[in-house]
Amino acid sequence: MDRLFVWRGPLVHSRWLKLAARILRLYITLEETSPLFKPVKETAVYVVGVYWPTHMDTKYKSDMTYGPLHLFAEIQRQRTLFAGEELELLQRNVQINGYFSHPENLLLSMLADNRSTIRAKAVSMVLKVRRSSVQQGIRSFILPKINFGAASYHQLVTFQNTTRAAPTFTSWKGDHLRVSEPPLLASLSDLQIKDFTAVPLALKYPNHTQSVERAVKDTTEISARLTGEDRQVSEVLLRRVGRKKLPGAITRKRLMYSDILNM
Repeated sequence: MDRLFVWRGPLVHSRWLKLAARILRLYITLEETSPLFKPVKETAVYVVGVYWPTHMDTKYKSDMTYGPLHLFAEIQRQRTLFAGEELELLQRNVQINGYFSHPENLLLSMLADNRSTIRAKAVSMVLKVRRSSVQQGIRSFILPKINFGAASYHQLVTFQNTTRAAPTFTSWKGDHLRVSEPPLLASLSDLQIKDFTAVPLALKYPNHTQSVERAVKDTTEISARLTGEDRQVSEVLLRRVGRKKLPGAITRKRLMYSDILNM
């Protein structure tokens, strides 16, 4: 899709569905002799074969326990339709944004699996994590190295030391980190955790919300304008504070009125 930027210019990332529809509209109007035909066709194939089915999956099965399954399905579609540099580009972006591959999210999905063997494996790992956990302040939520050759969603991350007291995984940077317990399970006793071997976990939290889409535009703009995590986070917080004080569109008249009220 980056190849289209030269022709289309900057794109509003908070309007993915509209962008996808316009790419397909552009594709059916182009002649094969056009220099844009090949990149537009590749992007159209991605929209029809990967993006749209994944989008519909998240709408049809919206519980957060389906998140890793949707990510795995997306990876499978990419492997089926693309190869070489295109596949490497897609997998590189999935690695950066694949938050549902984190062990905490995988464990929740495994506990909600309809197969008792997968649930039993997750129960065993959660109990081992509890026995070996050492409280060291706020945990670090670091993305794992995704296994793009996985045959199932629970194999997206390769766990080490699963037979010992402290299961670990490899982060995307190559560090070996301990598996942490999902916060949603922190209030449950060991006996309640063991019950998931017989009865699957049921959660009604969505895997994607509209508020996430609202944040995409801000994140894109700030990332392009500022460098450094601290500066970017500070800018996001400043925008949130400003919008609470002046909700809606900020006009010159409203700014003048707010100054009068604060006198």
